Amino acid sequence: MQLLFCNLFAQTDVSTALDLKSGVNSYELEEASGYVTVYFKYTAPAESGQLISVSSNGQASGLSFSMSEDGTYNTQIYGIVSSTGTVFPVKAGQTVYLAVGVYNTTTVEFTMSAENAVVEGGASCDDAIVVTEGKQIFIPSHYDMQTYKSESYLSYACVETGVLEMTFSGYVSQAAISEGCDGESTTISLSYGSAGAMSGKAQVEAGKTYIIKVVASSTPLMGTFVLTHPTLGSSCDMPFDGKESGNVLPAEVGKYWYAYVAENDGFVEMSSEAGLPGGNISVYSSCGQSNADASVDGCFLMRFKVTKGYTYFVCIEKTEKTATEELFNMTYRAASEGDSFENPKTIEFGEYTAPEYNGTYYYKVNIPEGGSKFLKVTSDASFYSASTTVGIYDVNNRYSAIVSGTNDIKAEVKGGSSYIIVWNLDEDINGFKFNVEVEDIAAGEVASNPIQAVVGVNELAGGNDKYYSYTATIDGWLKITPDDILTEVKFPIVSGSYVSYRTAVKDAFSIKTEIKAGETYLIQFSGMSSDCTFELAENNYGEGESMATAILVEGTSVAVPEKAQSIWFKYVAPQNGMLTVTSDILFEQDATYQSSMVSVQREGDQYPVNIIKTDSGGSEFRGQFSVAEGETLYVKVTTLSAQSGKTVSFEIRDFEPGESSMTPIELKNGENTLGEATRQNPIWYYADLNAGSIKISSKDYFMMSLYKADDLNTVLATSTYVAGTAPDYIGSYVLDYAVSEAGRYIVKVEQTNATGAIVTVEASINTGIAGVEGEGAEVVPGVSSVIVAPADGSAVVEIYDILGKLVKSADIAGRTQISLAEGLYLVKVNGRTVKVVVRD
Repeated sequence: MQLLFCNLFAQTDVSTALDLKSGVNSYELEEASGYVTVYFKYTAPAESGQLISVSSNGQASGLSFSMSEDGTYNTQIYGIVSSTGTVFPVKAGQTVYLAVGVYNTTTVEFTMSAENAVVEGGASCDDAIVVTEGKQIFIPSHYDMQTYKSESYLSYACVETGVLEMTFSGYVSQAAISEGCDGESTTISLSYGSAGAMSGKAQVEAGKTYIIKVVASSTPLMGTFVLTHPTLGSSCDMPFDGKESGNVLPAEVGKYWYAYVAENDGFVEMSSEAGLPGGNISVYSSCGQSNADASVDGCFLMRFKVTKGYTYFVCIEKTEKTATEELFNMTYRAASEGDSFENPKTIEFGEYTAPEYNGTYYYKVNIPEGGSKFLKVTSDASFYSASTTVGIYDVNNRYSAIVSGTNDIKAEVKGGSSYIIVWNLDEDINGFKFNVEVEDIAAGEVASNPIQAVVGVNELAGGNDKYYSYTATIDGWLKITPDDILTEVKFPIVSGSYVSYRTAVKDAFSIKTEIKAGETYLIQFSGMSSDCTFELAENNYGEGESMATAILVEGTSVAVPEKAQSIWFKYVAPQNGMLTVTSDILFEQDATYQSSMVSVQREGDQYPVNIIKTDSGGSEFRGQFSVAEGETLYVKVTTLSAQSGKTVSFEIRDFEPGESSMTPIELKNGENTLGEATRQNPIWYYADLNAGSIKISSKDYFMMSLYKADDLNTVLATSTYVAGTAPDYIGSYVLDYAVSEAGRYIVKVEQTNATGAIVTVEASINTGIAGVEGEGAEVVPGVSSVIVAPADGSAVVEIYDILGKLVKSADIAGRTQISLAEGLYLVKVNGRTVKVVVRD
C-alpha cells in the first residue's frame, strides 16, 4: 500500500515536496498523464497547534487531499471533509505532508488557510478539551481498533444557568453529560441536522463544571457550543421539576413541560381539581421524542408507567386562559393487583366499574367445575376511542386472545379453568360499568357441541354462527343447500385452538365437500339474518370426481371441464421414461385461502405431489415424474371458477442418463460432479465395486442412499452430516459403507442445492467390468442388436444390462449379430468391456 501511495501515482515525491503556504498554492506538471500525486510540506509553529484548511478553488478536473506525517498511509492524519474543502489538524511544531491527487491535468491549484487551535487532548476525562462557548472547537479522533469507535471528553465550565446547545459537524453515535468526571451520567438526545450535522441539548447550572463524552467514528469532528436561556417550563430542555403534589400550571395559554424522575418502579397518576378543557397532556420517555408514550385530552387523568432512575417528560398543552394558576399532583403508585397479566385482580361474576385512568387492566375469573360454558363481558357504555377494547385470554397464553372486541364479547371456556379479562382503556375519562358472567352453551353454538344433522331438511336458527355434525355413510360428497342464499357454509377441522377448513366446491346454490364412510364432519353456518333451513344430502362420486372414478386419459392431453370443480384423471404410462405433466389452468385463490391446484399421485402412494411452480413471473403448473411402462398416475385438477379451453398435457420421453435406476451414471474414483436432484426427481449413479468400502464426501450439501443393483427396496446406507473441527469448523456430507460382496451398487441422490454438488469418491471400483474400451474387437450397435467382430476370428462375448445382470453370453467365430431389446448394455469381449446403446 505504501508503494502504491508513494510511487505509482507520483511524479513528485516526499523528498522534493513543495512548501505549503497560506493562500493560493499552484504547480504546473509537464504533461497530463492519468493519476498524479503532488506533495507539499508544512511545519506548524512551535507555540501552537493549527487547523489547516484546503479547498480546490473549483478546479474542473477535481482534486483530492490527504495528509500524513511522512507521505505514507501508515502515518495518515484524518481530516474533516465538507462541501467547501478539508480540514486537517497539525500539532504544534509538527511537520506534515499534504498529498494532492489530480487526474489528466497539468495544473494543480488550491487554497490553504491556517488557524491556531487546540488539536490534541480529550482521550480521557482527566485530559478533557476545554469548551469555549460560542466558538468552534476541534474534537480529535481517538479511534480504537478493538471497539471500532472514538471516545472524546470535553469540559465545560458553566457561568449561567441555562440550556447548552451543541452541534457536531458529523455523525455522533452517543453523547452524555455529567457533573465532573465522577458525576452521574445523563444521555443527551441527538438529532440530525443539515449536511450530516448532529445536535443535542443539556440543562446546565451556574457554577458547575460538566464533562461531555462524545462517541464517534474514526473521523474527527468540529463542535460548537452555545448557552441559551429558555423560559423555565417552556421546553423539555428546561422543564419544571415534577413533584408528588403542588405542581403549578401557569394561567396563560401555552405548552408547559415538567420532568419527573422515577425513584421506584410503578405508575404515576396525575390529578387536579381543575379541568383542562380543549387541552392535552402527553408523556415522553426522552426529550425530543416524537411520539408520546401516553396522552389524554381535556382532563388531568393521566396514568403512565415508570422505571426507577428514568426521567419522564410531561407536556401540558393549555388552550384556555384561567384567572389564576392551577395546581395538579403527580402521585406515585406501586404496581398492584390488576396492573399486569402476571398479577391480575381476581373477581367474581357480577358488575364492576372500570378505572378512570387510561391504561391496561387485568382481571382473573375462575370458571366453575363442569362442562364448557360461555364467558361473557358486556358494557352498556358508548365508547369514543377505537383503542378501547376488551379481550379474554387463556391464563397460560398472554399473546393471543381467545376473543376480543369492544363492549360485548363472549368465549367458550372450560369448567375448572381460569381466564384473564384484559381491558385497554382509552376514553380519557373512563369509569364505566361492565358485567362479567357465564352462561350455558346451547347445542350448535360452538364446534365442540354441534347439533346432529340428518339427511333431508334441517332447521337453522338465525343469529350467531351455528355448528352441525354429520357422520358419512358413503364415500362421495356431502352436499349442503341452505334456503337462504346469503348463508355461508364451511367445513371446519378443529385441532385444539387451531382451525382449518376442508376444500369445498360450489355447485349452483349448494356447497359440497368430499367424505369417507364412517367419518364425522363439522358444518359451520354463518350470516343467517333469521331462522331458516338447510338441506343435507350424500351423493356418490360421478365420473372424474374421485380417484376411484378417474377419467382415463387417451392420448397426450385431456380437456378440463368448464366449471368450478375438483376432477380426477387417470394416466397409464405407455413406456419407461420421463413424464412431464402440465396444465394451463389459471391460478386462483379465494378468501378462505383455497386455491386452484394440479396434483399428481402415483398408484399406491399415500400423498400427492402439487406441481405448481411460483416465481416472480407468476405461477404455472408443471411437474416431472420418472415412470415405468404400465405405471398408473392420478392427476387431480381443482378450479375455483369456470375456465374455458383449459387442458392437462402429458409428454413422455426416453430417460436421459441418471434420470432412472435403469440409466444410471457411472461414478469414478476422485472428483465427480452431481447434477441438481430433488425428492421428486432424483439422479441415479452406479459403481461396480470389489469387496472393501465406498466413501462419498463433499462440503456441498447432498442427500443420497446406497442400494445393491438387484434390490432397490433395501437401503444399505444413507448420507449424514459430519460436523467440522478446528480451525475452520466447516462440516461435510458423507456416505460411508463397508462393501462385503463385490458387484454393482446403485446410488440414489435425492437432494442437492440448485447448483448440484461436487463430491469425492473413494472406493475399490472393479475396472474390469466397466469403462474400458474393447481391444482387438469391433463392437457396433445395430437395430435391436449389437454386432461383434473379433480381430482374431473368435471370442467369448458376455452382455450385461445396466444393473449388472447377465443378459446373453456366447462363443462366437467371426462377425456376429446378437439380438437385444432397446437399452443400455455393457458388452464384454474376451475380458474387455464397452458400453453400447441399442435402439429399436
